[in-house]
Amino acid sequence: MKNFEKLKAKWDQKLIDSGFEDIENKDGTLKREGHPHTIEAGFKDGRAEYYNQAQEFLNRAKFSTLLDYTVWKMHTDGMSFRNIAKELNLTFYRARNIVTKFQKLAGLRK
Repeated sequence: MKNFEKLKAKWDQKLIDSGFEDIENKDGTLKREGHPHTIEAGFKDGRAEYYNQAQEFLNRAKFSTLLDYTVWKMHTDGMSFRNIAKELNLTFYRARNIVTKFQKLAGLRK
């Protein structure tokens, strides 16, 4: 047990020295501060507004295929390209291209 504690202390120090900032407290709960990976930070950096606009576009747009609608819906629900692709049996690039196309149509991307 002592060896484990020494090894853990060594690697914890390496993380601290590298600038790593954990998003969890020691007890496993998420920190509530403004770290870039927390939900609160997402609301502050504009992601909430982005997803609101994406959702509005979903509700008003006419989609030519069910696949386009489904991919965009999953994106507006916050799903990653990889998870969308996995769920719909698509390639990552196909999912990304569909999302990018609708981001441009919605005015969310140049």
